Amino acid sequence: MDNEHKPDSVSEEIKTIADRVVSRRAFITKGSLLVAMGVTAVPTLLSGCSTTAATTTGATTATTAAVDTTASTAATTVTTAAAAGELTVKAFKNEPMKRFKFAGQPHIRDVPYFNAVEEGWKTAATDLGVDVEINGPSGEVNTAVQVQQIDAWTLQGVDCIVVSAADAEALTPSINKAVEAGILVITLDSDAPSSKRQVFDLQASADALAEAQIDSLARQMGEEGEWAFIVGNLTQAEKMYEFEAMKARATEKYPKMKFASIQECKDDVQKAADLAQQLIVGNPNLTGIISNSGAGLPGTCQGIEAAGKSGTVKVTGLTAPSSAQSFIDSGTLVEYFLWDPRYLGYRSIALGINLLTGKDVVNGSMLPIWTGKEDTAQVAANVVNPALLDVVLGPPLKLDKSNNAEYAKFI
Repeated sequence: MDNEHKPDSVSEEIKTIADRVVSRRAFITKGSLLVAMGVTAVPTLLSGCSTTAATTTGATTATTAAVDTTASTAATTVTTAAAAGELTVKAFKNEPMKRFKFAGQPHIRDVPYFNAVEEGWKTAATDLGVDVEINGPSGEVNTAVQVQQIDAWTLQGVDCIVVSAADAEALTPSINKAVEAGILVITLDSDAPSSKRQVFDLQASADALAEAQIDSLARQMGEEGEWAFIVGNLTQAEKMYEFEAMKARATEKYPKMKFASIQECKDDVQKAADLAQQLIVGNPNLTGIISNSGAGLPGTCQGIEAAGKSGTVKVTGLTAPSSAQSFIDSGTLVEYFLWDPRYLGYRSIALGINLLTGKDVVNGSMLPIWTGKEDTAQVAANVVNPALLDVVLGPPLKLDKSNNAEYAKFI
């Protein structure tokens, strides 16, 4: 058994990475967590879902005729600023509308979640009149591929890069080089909060997601017992923030719940399944597991079933409805959370067009999220780096046997 798989401790390498990530948030003063549950009128769907496959790279391009749009007269500015409490994402450039070249990079391709994000990018390209090239690692997380592709797009001089940063620190130098070269950079799903990116296109606030997941597990566990956590990648800044917020809330609100272990599944279903089984064997009193990895949650459910603990070890987190359906049917998974990644991808293109054509985005700005649909922008200070701003899509949506099959039809 590898050290990183031991259920009763985290390997020294993982501890080093985790300490580095968490130490950057030590200065944050946490306010009350948001209460944001229930189904919204506009379905709002989840976080990096993945399956296991061979590693390849591929490109997809969507090209359409440009749409005539009148640019605002806002002066060209550089980046976002929340230091003075100003919740305004400042325009990056002030160019007339044209067929802008967007580049979209998931941190893992050919998985349900990012397939939906890509659908959003392509649909927005058609509707809003831009080009979008999509490229990135496929089958597994590969930071080197991400770095190489961002650097290539920088040399090509694209107008905007939208990237999901699986390893925030590793991608920061390339993101910064792109911004310094005059390219608008938007992070999506996984942020790089130490970089010069302009805005984080965020699915739901990290605090709201943390509260939803830990409260769900507490309800299922009767607010007592040992629980563990399986993250996709310890280098994902907001995922680790969610984890720290969950622990803090559990300590404050559920004192009979004791934290046992954190493990890293690398967004791999089989690895998450193995880790879940090892956690159960190594912690006889374990009665709950959370995974905010799209691959980690179905993998965890698979591991729980393999260990013969379905219904005994409770589980929740984030994943795609299609990945969750069999576990909802079996009763292993009672409830979990998500949002619509198609809307997230679509909105990132709309955000980019605004910021390239001189339009600031403020709290309450109307932004397209799908063909014929708009929603208000929720602008907020980033939880890891309050000097930067995020645009939040909406509250997390609870999925269970009453509504999962509906969403599983398209993701």
